[in-house]
Amino acid sequence: MLFLCFDTMQKEQCFELGTIQKAKGLAGELVLFLDVDDPTNYEDLGVILIDNKAQLIPHFITQIRVQGERAYLFLEGIDHIDKTPDFVGCKVYLPLDRLPQLPEGEFYLHEIIGYALIDQNKGELGKVENIYESHQDLLVFYHQGKEVLIPIAEGIVLSANHQKKEVYVNLPEGLIDIYLEE
Repeated sequence: MLFLCFDTMQKEQCFELGTIQKAKGLAGELVLFLDVDDPTNYEDLGVILIDNKAQLIPHFITQIRVQGERAYLFLEGIDHIDKTPDFVGCKVYLPLDRLPQLPEGEFYLHEIIGYALIDQNKGELGKVENIYESHQDLLVFYHQGKEVLIPIAEGIVLSANHQKKEVYVNLPEGLIDIYLEE
């Protein structure tokens, strides 16, 4: 079975699928907010990994229904609302190999860490050191010894070349200068 290795999964080998928001009804149905670009890619899940703060625990799905950004699901052995409180608020993960394939030039944020950052005007700027994920995702790199943050937005971060391990950007005029000023 595809998911037999789930019991040894670490967060570093996974991506965050979403968060269990609440229980629905008396039969133990859970509502999972899907924090992904296309929730329909996850309509056929058989297993999820739930973070219980100590480790990722695999749970088999007996029934799933995706509507918009939410999945309504039943887990094996959870057949009553009394068994659901420990799940509410928990993060849900899947192995990285479950990420859908992206078109050429597109990328997942975790893939570009370590890639060379190439600006259309200034050339190579440094290496992508980290990604800060929040309301506005930010790409982090060091230039002339200073940490620089770039918003990951259309028109600024353009594409990635996975063979060359390069990310192409078009930085707004003066952005880097702000970080280099004393």
